[in-house]
Amino acid sequence: MQAPSGSNSQPWRFEVSGGTVSLFMLPEKDHPVLNVNQWGTLFAHGALIENISVAAAHHGFEAIPYLFPEKTNRNLTAQISFREKPGNGTMAEKELWNAIPKRATNRKPYGTEKIDGQIRERLLAAPAAVGVYDIALKLIDDRGQIATLAQAASMNERVIFANRQLHELFFKEIVWTEQEERERKTGLYLKTLELKPPQLSALKLLRSWTAARAMNALFGAARGIASDNAKVYAACSFYGGVICGTSDTDLVHAGQITERAWLSATAMGLSFHLQTGVNFLRLRLETPESERLFSLAEANLIRNAYDNIRSVFQAGDRFVPAMFRIGRDGEPSARSSRKSPEVVWK
Repeated sequence: MQAPSGSNSQPWRFEVSGGTVSLFMLPEKDHPVLNVNQWGTLFAHGALIENISVAAAHHGFEAIPYLFPEKTNRNLTAQISFREKPGNGTMAEKELWNAIPKRATNRKPYGTEKIDGQIRERLLAAPAAVGVYDIALKLIDDRGQIATLAQAASMNERVIFANRQLHELFFKEIVWTEQEERERKTGLYLKTLELKPPQLSALKLLRSWTAARAMNALFGAARGIASDNAKVYAACSFYGGVICGTSDTDLVHAGQITERAWLSATAMGLSFHLQTGVNFLRLRLETPESERLFSLAEANLIRNAYDNIRSVFQAGDRFVPAMFRIGRDGEPSARSSRKSPEVVWK
């Protein structure tokens, strides 16, 4: 219930038999454009597996995930077994357990003060803590590079508000009221967007594609939204990024490492904002339908933004599935509700 997924879609189900939990993908629940190769779903499954590992340690067990145990069934992401673990767990494990229900996306601007070395070291230890050594986590605190990453991340919104199909998908995901949010428990809850009153009024107006298209033509609305968001995104102490290969297992491990860093940041009182939009839009450019989905100008915006991300993180030819802002701000204005998972007991 507490694991992160795009728009809280929770694209998974569980089968429990004896002491083993089988984890299955439900990719149809995930974003139809961003979930290229089902990698978005697999990334979320990695975060979920990390939550299970942290919870198991709290209860005196070690979780042992066996990834993709059936070669003919890709949707079976993992079978997780458990064995008793002596002792009451380390202080770090207890802090991570306590952070699970506190973890949230915070889209506010943060303070830009430097973060001390011990905090950085703990975040950078995420790959080793997960036991994965071929996936890198990097932190960027250079203000110029942060501005470059913030600008690149904001291209996600520039394309969304200029592209009819993405515009329609975005507004289908928005949950406008608290009551609707409690009933749906999925989607992008409006209050979590941290909009100021003028921005909220503009968003309601842009809900109509006809109005959005006119405002883009007359005032460059999509460009203005991206520019405003880039300023917010740049307000942070540093950016983090995960760099991995391009196998299904790599995406699961990248999700584990990201969740470990997120829980660690939460445990240390830091705010965290995960960003994956441009990264997965860039993947979509490599698919046959991309020419029908994006204009040439939109494709160039996405390509250039992702190239800047890869350059800042010195990723070479490896994939950067996610990056994130970290800083100090306090609590977000709202949190999304959680829904009970689909579990079959055998």
